[in-house]
Amino acid sequence: MLDRRDETRRAREWADLTLSEFGLDVGQFPVKFNNRMTAARGIAKCSTPGGIRRVQLDFSPGLIERSTREDRDSCYVHEACHGVIWLLHGQIMLGRKKADHHGPAWQNAMRRMGFAPKRCHSVNRAGLGQQTRSISCGRCGTSLGTCTPRKAKQLIEAVLIRMSCCGSQPGSTVKVIRLD
Repeated sequence: MLDRRDETRRAREWADLTLSEFGLDVGQFPVKFNNRMTAARGIAKCSTPGGIRRVQLDFSPGLIERSTREDRDSCYVHEACHGVIWLLHGQIMLGRKKADHHGPAWQNAMRRMGFAPKRCHSVNRAGLGQQTRSISCGRCGTSLGTCTPRKAKQLIEAVLIRMSCCGSQPGSTVKVIRLD
């Protein structure tokens, strides 16, 4: 069971260490565990109320609990580095329309903190939110993974589906099992 008080303290320590490493005042990042988060382990919510840049770090208790200690720490630093880049530079753009959230500035910040600049996690999300529909081939029963309820409905209603196991055949169907 996740000790939220201990994890909040640890996340704040990493956030303050990251702020300190970049010469910024510690204590600027409020840390919160958000039960509604089920896809990402963490997020840095960056905003500019009244023209002042602010950052709040939110973490998924379900995904943090399923992570190793090293992955938890890496996640805390990952989000704190997003916050530091926001405070120092604002939003860095890649071209005219796309924000460069995991670009060179963020990668260098992660390395400076002693962590590999990884973007994604491989924590099992089953049972944490809506992404809990298991799909399988209606002909042979081969598992096709998991998907959202919306995607499962689209697959059920599709006229012709190309299955990785049976190919495109008339009458191919998808079986959906709710996991949560």
